[in-house]
Amino acid sequence: MRRRRLEKQVEGKIEEKIERLRVTPGFTHIHLRHILTGVAAVLILLTTVSAFKLHNAYARYATIVDGRLDQQMLQRHTGIYAAPRRVSVEQQISQDELRERLLRAGYQQERQEKPADQFSSGSFIVAGDTVRLSTNESARSGNLPEAVKIKFSGKAKSGARIVNIEDVGAGKDIESITLPPELIAMDGGGMYPISFAGFEDFPPVVVKALIAIEDRHFFSHSGVDGKAICRAMWENWRHGGIREGGSTITQQLIKTSFLTPERTYERKFQEAMMAMALEQRLSKEEIFTLYANRVYLGQSGTTAVYGFKQAARVFFDKDLSELSLAESALIAGLVQAPNRYSPYMHADAATARRNTVLDAMAETDEISAEEAEAAKSEELAVVPPAKPDESVAQHFIDYAKRELSGQGVNERDTPDLNVQTTLDLDLQRAANIAVKNHLAKLDRAFSKRANLPEAALIAIDPHTGEILAMVGGRDYAQSQLNRVTDARRQPGSVFKPIVYAAALTHGISAETTFNDAPQEFVFGHEIYHPENYGGRFSNRTVTLREGIIRSLNVVAVDAAMRVGLPKVAEIAERMGLPRPEAYPSMALGAFEATPFEIAQAYSTFANNGARVTPFAVKAITRDGMNNRKNAKVETKVFGARSAYTITETLADVVNRGTAARVRGLGYRGPAAGKTGSSRDAWFVGYTPKLLAVVWVGFDDHRDVGMTGAEAAVPIWTDFIKRALALRPDLRAEKFTPPSGTEQVEIDPETGMLATEDCPSRKLVVMDVAKTPLFCSKHQPGQVRPAGRKSYSVLANSERQRSVRRARPARGPTRAGNIPLQPLSDEDGLAPELRPVINREEGEPLRKKADETRPPVASPAPSTGQKPEIRKEAPPGPNRQ
Repeated sequence: MRRRRLEKQVEGKIEEKIERLRVTPGFTHIHLRHILTGVAAVLILLTTVSAFKLHNAYARYATIVDGRLDQQMLQRHTGIYAAPRRVSVEQQISQDELRERLLRAGYQQERQEKPADQFSSGSFIVAGDTVRLSTNESARSGNLPEAVKIKFSGKAKSGARIVNIEDVGAGKDIESITLPPELIAMDGGGMYPISFAGFEDFPPVVVKALIAIEDRHFFSHSGVDGKAICRAMWENWRHGGIREGGSTITQQLIKTSFLTPERTYERKFQEAMMAMALEQRLSKEEIFTLYANRVYLGQSGTTAVYGFKQAARVFFDKDLSELSLAESALIAGLVQAPNRYSPYMHADAATARRNTVLDAMAETDEISAEEAEAAKSEELAVVPPAKPDESVAQHFIDYAKRELSGQGVNERDTPDLNVQTTLDLDLQRAANIAVKNHLAKLDRAFSKRANLPEAALIAIDPHTGEILAMVGGRDYAQSQLNRVTDARRQPGSVFKPIVYAAALTHGISAETTFNDAPQEFVFGHEIYHPENYGGRFSNRTVTLREGIIRSLNVVAVDAAMRVGLPKVAEIAERMGLPRPEAYPSMALGAFEATPFEIAQAYSTFANNGARVTPFAVKAITRDGMNNRKNAKVETKVFGARSAYTITETLADVVNRGTAARVRGLGYRGPAAGKTGSSRDAWFVGYTPKLLAVVWVGFDDHRDVGMTGAEAAVPIWTDFIKRALALRPDLRAEKFTPPSGTEQVEIDPETGMLATEDCPSRKLVVMDVAKTPLFCSKHQPGQVRPAGRKSYSVLANSERQRSVRRARPARGPTRAGNIPLQPLSDEDGLAPELRPVINREEGEPLRKKADETRPPVASPAPSTGQKPEIRKEAPPGPNRQ
């Protein structure tokens, strides 16, 4: 009972307190309202601060977008570019070829007078035999006017050429224009050249397929799709990491053009802000076009494909307008994961992805269910992977990336990086075709062997060192070895002009005579017995010049011994070759070098005695700013007169020597060069503006069994003829002699100035400081053979009779009464290379019956192969 009373008392007190609260006026409404007001104020404050911060972030990223647009970042793709292409009067090119070239350079073909968009290089119209070209201000550089009219001789591919180029604005004719450079590599790899398309070039079915699978609300959102973001966040939360991004097409364009590829929430926020800013500055059509022209769509062989237009050509060999519904869906499906859905590597996955795209199109009512099912029933039919475009230069791209790495630049890790290279796409195309065509001919000769021969070619500007073309092998897909830069082989007789250069710069005249007869040379305690190719000797005296022209082994060794083997090795090193060991066989190229190094060495002859270092990267641009510009590296080795004397001699090698096949194959312009044969075949040749080295051989070092004239000269000649047809500005009429040289007649038997009594004569160009005396061997009354006058065929030079005048002897003379000349400052040698000539030490070390010499220890060659010292001809560099 007591407990009960207590419970009632407690209940009564509680009811009393509740009643008091009820009668307290305004408590419930007033206090709750204060609480809610405070909460609302806090929320408003937080919202205001967030909006302010969001606005500031948007403004900051919008400023970045504006800056990138001002820097024309969307006009240029990030990647590696070739050198700007030239279009010149007399260039052999058809209208179709020029059209393709303009598309690859970023121009758009006008339709119904509709102007090109702001992100193209410009526009063009083909009308009859004329192409009218308009270039946007952002793409103009150098000598590229705003409006140009290009007139052709005909439309056909064969024989078509440009006959006139007119600067419409200035109202005058011009010789050439330079187009914007073409992109050759993106994301660190090689690619098919991009062919740009305008929005009107994309058929509706392609647009619908891409929108349905990638961004269904593209034409309605403001850059960011909220529903897609919420869906992506839910999927990411479920899987405990970033699995989906919910990106719109605009965001994907921002990601590939402005941002780095990492997957973080911070980067997604940047992407969203910049996408909204971009939507305020560009139309939906412009954004779609930019994205569809640069999206990565997979591989064909070793070459990457970018953009829908190129994908249509690579996968189906069709233009965009020719794609079917199923084909359009397949390409649109590749966007998500190009390699996973590759129609070449994963046909089943590609088909399933295509069908997913068709279902998406049906869901969005872009096509009917019946159309989707009909397209699904089509067989997947892609064309086989095509060979890369003839102007593709994968080995060059690898070498350019090697140069970038050497300069501390990684193109994969550096966003907004544009690399300007020296590659000339016209010359690269000429090189690829020349190597391909002639390897096909060689393959027939070696068809019964297990392995086929390889070939390499490098072409440079001999005055700047710019690498214009590079072919590192027959097929990059089969072998990525760059034989231009990494394959060391014995150059054979290609080295003989370096011996000639050493002789000229150490006091031996080009007209010094040597015995073309069997000789023995003592080197230390060994005897070296060189033989000419085929073991044939004329057993007569010949000049050093003639010995080089005829590629006489015994003359080259004799000259090297007279100069001194260490001096020859030193000159070779200064010309850019690995320093060879001082053995007599060195004079015949019995050491190893790459075609790259040979090209560097021969640039000394073509560039007035100054060696240039070949290079591939010309300029590096980051964030629209030019951060680095590479220039030529030049090293003076010897004088211009000596260099020209060698060039004039090597011109005779082409005209009537071991490389005369150049003329037989139809090249008539000025050229100088030298063949070489060891186990491999070589030819190095140059014109006044272009130098190219060709190598042919086996990767396993087997003997190719062909001379340089047989295997390498045809490739070089084919390349040069194509190159000069495509680049008329590289043509020249002749090699220009430097001041201080004169054209004289010599007696080829004695090497002295010819007189009226000499039975034969030859016209040569000589350094005036090294002109020999008049011939004293032939006297009046001697019987002269019929047709006594004989002249060398100098490239594009006129025959002139020399002004004969007596010259006093300048010191003791050698064979043929040719005086040794002291070096002058004009020779341009470094002080350590200017020797004190001992006039008693010029003769070769010949073994005589009454001679005895103490043995001298000789080091082993650096190549690991000691040159053979024997009576018969050496097995390597003894051919022409």
